[in-house]
Amino acid sequence: MLKTSGLIGLLTLVLATHADEPALPSAHVHGQATLTVAVEGKALEIHLDSAAMNLLGFEHRANSQAEKRRLTALRKELDDVQQRLQLQGGQCRLREQWTNIGERFEPGSDEHRDGAHRDIEARYRFHCERPSTLRGLRTDLLSKYPALSSLSVQWLVGGRQGALTLDNSRDNVSFR
Repeated sequence: MLKTSGLIGLLTLVLATHADEPALPSAHVHGQATLTVAVEGKALEIHLDSAAMNLLGFEHRANSQAEKRRLTALRKELDDVQQRLQLQGGQCRLREQWTNIGERFEPGSDEHRDGAHRDIEARYRFHCERPSTLRGLRTDLLSKYPALSSLSVQWLVGGRQGALTLDNSRDNVSFR
């Protein structure tokens, strides 16, 4: 499992204290997800958190063959980080990635672990040769998953921080 650095936790705390920034969605909201982006040195971490309904179309253990196929497809889609998240600048290469899909939805998973609601988490860690040139990112998450209507993005890059909400009219984040 990909361990989270303390930087992502610190970023969440710092941004939550800024009253003028968009409010972060509460946990497990259908139609909403969060994307957290942080750079420390040459390490870039990106975390995606979403209600499973937004990405899968269901939140229970995969029972039918169609649900199992959808689960396999989602795992492949989230593993295709270059398609989901196009970084602008930085000369970054993916080093590690992890999702909780297999842990939460396949046979043998605890059906009542979180009650009836399950979340999808994806974590990506990159090594950036030139992190000071990382200008932003573009994502296809909102167009790829129609049940997802907004993506709250928090970022800490190059000593700057910000938060904004993407929707179907905007798919990119500028870190400048």
